[in-house]
Amino acid sequence: LAAFKNGNWQDSLGFTALKASQDNVRTAESYEGSGQSNYSLTENNYLFGALDYLSDRFSGYDKRTTEVVGYGRRLLNSDTQQLGVELGVGAIQTHYTDDTSESGLIERLALNYLWQFSEKSNFSENLSVEHDTDNDFTQSVTALTPTLAGDLALSVSYTVNHTSMVLAGFKNTATITAILKHFGRIDGLV
Repeated sequence: LAAFKNGNWQDSLGFTALKASQDNVRTAESYEGSGQSNYSLTENNYLFGALDYLSDRFSGYDKRTTEVVGYGRRLLNSDTQQLGVELGVGAIQTHYTDDTSESGLIERLALNYLWQFSEKSNFSENLSVEHDTDNDFTQSVTALTPTLAGDLALSVSYTVNHTSMVLAGFKNTATITAILKHFGRIDGLV
């Protein structure tokens, strides 16, 4: 995750790649990219635009793209805790692994919580729900990021992705446990 701030603008970019195998057989492979720009109206209110891309053939998605614009509010904004909510509308384009595709409008609700429980360590929970006429996609990412020594931090996260309607042969819910090393300072919410 990379974040940038300039005046009233705040931008973030992220990319994750996952590959897993068991007995030399690939069991998971996904790529996800996201970007968001926020424009601050006041200290706690902002407008945002977000783009997300997902490719996860093991969940039935050849590619899934969303574009959302909306309003965000920081409900709690202290030195140790931050809680934000976002509500937006946008579009979704989905290409499935069975060569079918669909597109439509979506509504998105997101909650982001960060607890900075020590100078260099934090706990976070990011929950988002995207709803269209046929499907709901829910994602929960829970992470604990303690600093081990100096600028070396270790992030342990647990992600739950749930899709209400999936292609035949695919599961509605997928979970991911990840351990990542970070070099550099880990700061608060973007």
